[in-house]
Order: sequence, then structure tokens, then C-alpha cells
Amino acid sequence: MFQLFMLLVWAVLMAPWLATLVPVIADTVHRLHDCDPSGWLCRLAFIPFDSLVIFMFTLLPGTPEEGSYGPVPPALG
Repeated sequence: MFQLFMLLVWAVLMAPWLATLVPVIADTVHRLHDCDPSGWLCRLAFIPFDSLVIFMFTLLPGTPEEGSYGPVPPALG
């Protein structure tokens, strides 16, 4: 009985994480493309302490000219 309860608790806690995993990876790849490195750099997020590299890329401004991944997106506002 306790094992079934723990399985249900695990499923409830993991469901939101699994549901947001793909969108978070897609947004990270999009942000990396804004800074002009390859989206494959996103794999560093799964290595302990190397995810700080990805965090640093999120703090950088995007390239002001057209990059190798497409035109500059229009400004919001």
C-alpha cells in the first residue's frame, strides 16, 4: 500500500517537470540561436556545473545583425 502511495506521489511530482521539459529545451535552443552559438550547446545543461555556461548565454544580448540562424526578431513594445 505504501509503495503504491509513493508511486502516485512520484507521478504527481514528475508530471509537471516532464510536461515542461520540451518547451524549456526549445526556448533555450532559441535563446542560444539569438546569441549565435549552436543549439547543441544546450546539452551542457544536463552536466552538473556546466549549466552555468547556458545561464551566462541567457544574460548576453542577442546579435544585432542577422545571424547564421535567421533574421533579427522584431523588437517588442
